Amino acid sequence: MRLSPLAFCFMTLLLFGSRLMGDSRSSYQSGELLEAVNYDWCHYDCGPFNTESMYICVQADGKILVGERKMGRDWREYYHQLSANQGKPIPVRYDDHSIWVMTSDSKEVHFDQGYEGDLFHTRACTAEIHRHMLKSLGDVKRPASVPTDAVLIPEGGRFFWHYYLWVRCSLDATENDDICTYWDKGGHKDYDDHVVSDKDRRPVPDADLKIDAYTTRHNEVRLQNGIELVSDGRSRINGKLLTSLNLRQSHWILALFRSQVLIKRASHQLGKVSVFST
Repeated sequence: MRLSPLAFCFMTLLLFGSRLMGDSRSSYQSGELLEAVNYDWCHYDCGPFNTESMYICVQADGKILVGERKMGRDWREYYHQLSANQGKPIPVRYDDHSIWVMTSDSKEVHFDQGYEGDLFHTRACTAEIHRHMLKSLGDVKRPASVPTDAVLIPEGGRFFWHYYLWVRCSLDATENDDICTYWDKGGHKDYDDHVVSDKDRRPVPDADLKIDAYTTRHNEVRLQNGIELVSDGRSRINGKLLTSLNLRQSHWILALFRSQVLIKRASHQLGKVSVFST
């Protein structure tokens, strides 16, 4: 039986498509879904427009890959499965621009590789994103007002706009903590943050205050030895630590102020009484 040219073309396309699908399925390998998060840059205030995306971070072939996908109408077919299987093995394949993962019901989900969204909690994912951000920044000129040992921390950006800051940490022996100073990209000092180790709530010596630019964020300083610096939890006014002596002095000042208010009120009442009595 001879096939018409149209039928022959249809059969050829069908065969080629099935071969291609078979090759793509066979190219899947076992990876690990490190983390999956969703994010809406408009904070769900731009309806009916779709501004929400899902981000995944997977490990495969010894590489960390980050992908982004718009939350389309089919989101129910993959969102809950991926969210519930974080930290577990998952079939994955990838090329230089895309990532595909396979759900438990054999649905193939496509993500575009992208490293602009610094949204993950897993340090390996954050480090990979920062690695791409630092590469895109290139050689950044350090402002004269920023110390030479301050570390550049990338904060993302798109196209020609890039955001970053500088941070330097040192031991503050006077207050028995560490102090991290922040500067913006222009070299203007932002603020000081008094911090201690998250391991033992003690200050970290200067020799160990080596900031890890790949996992540090604004207000989340992490060191190369794995320590994270957290707030020391003590109160300050205009940068000055409130000690027990300061607190006692404050209490005395407040008590004196209240006494003066009471005396004025009493004098006012006595004045009224004297007027009525006359």
